[in-house]
Amino acid sequence: MPPPADSAERADEVLVAFAGPGPQRRLTVFFRLIMVIPQYIALYVLNIAAQVVLVISWFAALFTGRVPAGLAGFLVGYLRWYSRVTAYIWLLTDAYPPFALADEDYPVRVSVTPGRLNRLTVLFRFFLAVPAFIVAAVAAWGVGIAALVIWLIVLIAGRMPDSLFQALAAILRYLIRLQGYWLLLTATYPGGLFGDQPRTGLPAAGSADPGASPPGGPEGTAQPGAAWAPPTAPPQSGTLPEYETPPQYGEPGPTQPTVAQPGYGQPPAYRAEPGSPAPVAVHWRLVLSSGARKLVVFFLALGAAALVACIVVTIVVVNMAGSRANAVNQVSQAHTSLVKKVHALQAETAACQANISCVTKLDGKAADDFLAFNSTLSSTAMPDSASAAASQKLQQDTSRIAADLRSLSHATSASQYQQTLASSGLQQALTQFDADYQQLGVALGAVKG
Repeated sequence: MPPPADSAERADEVLVAFAGPGPQRRLTVFFRLIMVIPQYIALYVLNIAAQVVLVISWFAALFTGRVPAGLAGFLVGYLRWYSRVTAYIWLLTDAYPPFALADEDYPVRVSVTPGRLNRLTVLFRFFLAVPAFIVAAVAAWGVGIAALVIWLIVLIAGRMPDSLFQALAAILRYLIRLQGYWLLLTATYPGGLFGDQPRTGLPAAGSADPGASPPGGPEGTAQPGAAWAPPTAPPQSGTLPEYETPPQYGEPGPTQPTVAQPGYGQPPAYRAEPGSPAPVAVHWRLVLSSGARKLVVFFLALGAAALVACIVVTIVVVNMAGSRANAVNQVSQAHTSLVKKVHALQAETAACQANISCVTKLDGKAADDFLAFNSTLSSTAMPDSASAAASQKLQQDTSRIAADLRSLSHATSASQYQQTLASSGLQQALTQFDADYQQLGVALGAVKG
């Protein structure tokens, strides 16, 4: 098979082939999340191992300019496993993923030909991958938000519509390519989120006619579903079409003496049901219909909206948490200062003995102290309506106490002082003040209710 025209620039590109939408059993679709649990457990363990291998590979690539073959082989196997499990959970296939690192006959195939890496891009791989990670996160969030609708569509129809399949395949391919880039399996930056452009004269892998054009007609006339090749002859004895051996790590392909051509000879296909048309082989290239491209845009918009909403909520929560912590800090400090001053005034009042002018002077100072606390309380921003209401109630108590103390400070005799004290209800106001202060603490989360 002659290589694509741009293979020299992208010989190490991560290629992904999909077998196209096929019939799915509604029972397996219904229990898909449960059925995939063992795969997630295995993939979780593999991910831990892959991250350790990635660290070793990073140092090796930084010094030698390539990932050692053994380490690259494990990372490629992990990438295959990740691709199958993700495709299965995204309802792109009904075939249960094999528990294997090796390449297997599966409706989703991944071809990677690791090669030499630029040491500078290896050094800054994390920073270089950030934009792609943002795009991937936005797209994946969009798919996640629409997951329930997608699940219902497949559950009811028993298969996924072609445009939806193409859109999800394009997004998944982007995620797989990003994983391959992050795992140092390729120097080619992730791309192709909106599919590949149809090109005349670019054959599908393993096609009988190396010079045949992609399905859908000449350039620019691709029809819906043009990403999938036309029907091929039925496989013998009901088996899947055979795969040619992919180029080995670091070795050129048999028809390409200078550049290793990634990809397999024959992409995967769904097995034919009795009485149904022959399996449909697919291109390693993914040409999206206009409807599929619109769906990709929709998923990106949905994910972007979710990302913006998440950022806004995070900012609001952080601000509320900061405002709450600030309110707790200011109110508690002001209350601690008030309590110390009141205790000091009580000691000084006891020292006054029967000197009424001494006592009334201290009552005036106490009134000023409560008014100072009230001023701090009124100037402190509360994070929510509940704490604002509790603060307002405490301010009313404080104003009442300050007014009663001010009245006591104007007494000129002991009998007048006792009459004023009896009519003021100061003790009840102080008791209510303590209760309302505790309630404000509960509203601010500083005290458990």
